[in-house]
Amino acid sequence: MKLSKARFLIFILLISAVVLWVTNQNRLDNTVTPVQNPASTYNWQTQNTTIWTLSPNQPNNQSIMQASQVTFQENTNTSEFTHPELYQIDRTSHTQLNSDKALGVNDETLEFISNVIVIQQDTEAQTHTQIKTERLHYHIDQQKVYTESLVNIETDAGKTQGQGLEIDIQKKTLQLDHNVKSVFTPRSARE
Repeated sequence: MKLSKARFLIFILLISAVVLWVTNQNRLDNTVTPVQNPASTYNWQTQNTTIWTLSPNQPNNQSIMQASQVTFQENTNTSEFTHPELYQIDRTSHTQLNSDKALGVNDETLEFISNVIVIQQDTEAQTHTQIKTERLHYHIDQQKVYTESLVNIETDAGKTQGQGLEIDIQKKTLQLDHNVKSVFTPRSARE
């Protein structure tokens, strides 16, 4: 009989412990509210960065971008570049673009801001062109560049100034919008 009373007592204690545990769990479940975390976003920043775009499929078309600082924000999908220098190199020419600042949005556009200078040297035609402006927008997919700002263009043949510019990189065309003024130097005077 002592054994069955001990078993009964252990059984009662075991059931009591289970009831207390379940009751305590329900109380905790009712008092704890889950924390709603906002969508996970990340940002990053780097100093003195060089980004290379080297393609084995297009060995004659490479690009390099350097910046003293690059900042990326995921929530707006924007990149900010401080003192960017962009180099585009192909088989016959190389182009360098410098500015004080650049903004990239959705990997679709780059906007170069303040003291924008574009220098292009064509090794086949042996020409040198320099473009200066305050803002320059580059649509990566469309391969088009434009600005509404004042533009100064210097070539081996002379100087041109105009308001607004559109360049179609694929078609290799350049259009100045209005207030265009040019001064050309004859080849004989340049030699």
